[in-house]
Amino acid sequence: MSDLVCIAAAIAAAVVTGLIAFVVGRWSRRGEVTARRDAESQVSALTERLTQVSEENDVLHHKFVELKNTNRALTQELTTLNLELDGAQIMRSDYKQLKVRSGEADRLREEVVTLRSELETSRTEEDRLIPLGEDTAARDNARSLQEAVNSLVNEHVHAATIVDDSGFPVVAAGTADDALAAFSVLIAEPCAKASSFVKMGDPYGVSLVDVDGERVSYWPFVVSGKSMALVTMSKKPPATPAVNSAISKVKALLPRSSRTLEQY
Repeated sequence: MSDLVCIAAAIAAAVVTGLIAFVVGRWSRRGEVTARRDAESQVSALTERLTQVSEENDVLHHKFVELKNTNRALTQELTTLNLELDGAQIMRSDYKQLKVRSGEADRLREEVVTLRSELETSRTEEDRLIPLGEDTAARDNARSLQEAVNSLVNEHVHAATIVDDSGFPVVAAGTADDALAAFSVLIAEPCAKASSFVKMGDPYGVSLVDVDGERVSYWPFVVSGKSMALVTMSKKPPATPAVNSAISKVKALLPRSSRTLEQY
């Protein structure tokens, strides 16, 4: 009897243990399912958040690229403005220098007009350009000098003059006036300074052309150690052979004058 009781008790204990294990296992599986669902939910939420963050990052990157391009454009514009400002300052400086030179040209013109007026009162018309006294050979020399300059004047060249380094006219032909002679002093400056900026030899000539094609041409030369120049105004540049011929004649004729070049 006691054996049966023991067996029954053992069976009952086994059943109870099995039931407990079953219940515990079932609850454990339910917990795992719940935990898995929670984990999947969290993963899904994190995935959505990651996608959102990625989209926001793309937007921020796009804005960054736009800002970078804008900054580059503003930098280029600032550089351009600085260059324009530098150019404006240079132009302002050049304008001041031109204004000063213009004043000098006006002063030279007034001096030339005064000197010419004084000479007009002291000479006859024939002796106005180069005073040669009563010497017939000297007068012939003066006529040859005038003819050499006259040869340059034609339908295209309406003014020609020989000037000294002070802008004083020695011989003039056509519509040449004192202003053209005085202006030659300003034209001479780039000739004197050209070799300081660029690789050039002795200057042959300089031309200044306006928008209508009118040009002032300047050809420097030296006679007896004194700087002289041929200056013309024309619609077309004078022919080079004619210019060279006229300068050669002038260089040959001027030293024959009855007075020295230093007196001009």
